[in-house]
Parts: sequence; C-alpha cells; structure tokens
Amino acid sequence: MKSTTFHIHVPIQALLNMNDDELSGFASHPDGFAALRSELRDMLSDGEYCLVLDNECDNKNPDGSCAGHITQTVN
Repeated sequence: MKSTTFHIHVPIQALLNMNDDELSGFASHPDGFAALRSELRDMLSDGEYCLVLDNECDNKNPDGSCAGHITQTVN
C-alpha cells in the first residue's frame, strides 16, 4: 500500500512578522536574523510563499510548500 507524507511548512509572511525569539523556533541563518529575513523576502519576491521546515525536502510546489512524498508501506 502506498501513502503520501508531507513536510511541515510555514507561510513566509508569518515568519517575517515574528520577533527574533519566535523566529528562532522555526529557522536560522549562519549570518543572523537580518540575513534570514532578507532571504525570506527574496523568496517572497520569487513567488515562494511557504518555507518547508526540513532541508531534506526535494519535492516542492511552486509556492515553496512540500508537494508530498510517496512512501511504500508493507502489509
């Protein structure tokens, strides 16, 4: 039997509205929060509206959300 799993994603605008303490629970950047916010704004301008919270996600919709991953389960 097959099933589909999805990575959790968060709207980028919601992340941009957070203060540094709140944002730290969702994402980080090696150059700090200003760099993170700059990257998030760049993503918005590129048409991505969601940030997937798992760097391993390799199947994204054009809006940045996870498009799902088919998994095979054993019966």
